[in-house]
Amino acid sequence: MSVTISLIDVNEPPELLNWHRDIYENKGTGSAIGSPLIGTDVDASDACPPPRRSVMRSCGKLTYSVGPLEKRFDVLTTVQGTGQLVVGSEIELNFEVETQYEVLVAVHDVGGLSDDAVITVHIDDVNESPIIHDQYRKLYENSPKDTFVGKKLAFEEPDFEQIHKFEILSGDSVETWKISECDGQLYVKEATLDFETKKTYTLLIQVTDSGVTGEDLLSDRATVEIEVMDVNEQPELNGALFNVLENVASGTKIGTPLSEGLSDIDNSDNSPGDSDLQHHEFWISATNGNGAFSIDSSSGQLHVARQSSCVRDDDMERTSCSTIDYERQSSYLLEISVRDSGLRSGIDRKVAVAYVTISVSDVNEAPRFYRVIRKIEEQAIRMPEQVYDRN
Repeated sequence: MSVTISLIDVNEPPELLNWHRDIYENKGTGSAIGSPLIGTDVDASDACPPPRRSVMRSCGKLTYSVGPLEKRFDVLTTVQGTGQLVVGSEIELNFEVETQYEVLVAVHDVGGLSDDAVITVHIDDVNESPIIHDQYRKLYENSPKDTFVGKKLAFEEPDFEQIHKFEILSGDSVETWKISECDGQLYVKEATLDFETKKTYTLLIQVTDSGVTGEDLLSDRATVEIEVMDVNEQPELNGALFNVLENVASGTKIGTPLSEGLSDIDNSDNSPGDSDLQHHEFWISATNGNGAFSIDSSSGQLHVARQSSCVRDDDMERTSCSTIDYERQSSYLLEISVRDSGLRSGIDRKVAVAYVTISVSDVNEAPRFYRVIRKIEEQAIRMPEQVYDRN
């Protein structure tokens, strides 16, 4: 007797292996993560192609899902019965923040059975451009060569372990400046900074990274504005040689105002009425004239300050003065100082010194007759009267 045994098919669960997928950082929502996931099932009802055995092949009726709370990633069921893992709505892929994630994916067959697998998502690094913003620096005029121009230039680098190169691409008087390639420190290259000539400079700076592969270098550019700040510079006063006649009256002007020989580079870019216009104060800081001279503090005009012991001759001309007197002293040396008004609020006032020689010119003075009383015996020999001539 033969016995026939019929096997009754029962639904068996699908299978999904733990696996991994890779995706580059910065990919947005909906971006595919690697190749599709392939679930397997031995049941014909799940449209698995023959021979039906547990091998890696797609089954047309399998579906895929992630948990209801999973918003970072999603999985889409394809018409081939595979599951395409995609970027979800609540994640920003950033290699520098997180390099891998794990997501639980379920595969379902038509009979309601399922299997879970942990899919590890690796985030691959891509080179991201450094970011440098426009910046402002300032330094004083007359700064010597190699003076730092403020702090190092600030920038942002999203990637890890990058090396950077800075360079000046263009700008105002680029020959005046240099930059450290490795750290972005600006320096003075040529000591030619002059506030009165040029007050601001603009440079175009580029920073370039070293990339991830070495062949994917990226860069960014920014402008750097450099302000040259004013410093008070010493005025210059020329010496002078003047002449004055002896016996002149007090208050007589001597030569021309010394302000005509005064120069101040701080005023080279100013006009009368400007708030930054420098003003100057003159004074006699040393002399061998015993107070014989005075000076106007604003213009530097020299005068005869006093003239003592003068008399008048028969023509009423002043003569025999004891102060400005050629026969007593034929020249004088004056040390003249001038002080500027400094920067605003009188900061850092500067003094210059010059020497003025005053030569006293001789004038012919009338002889002076001194009246004297003499007694003489009668019939004595006559004698001439005493006469004194200063010349």
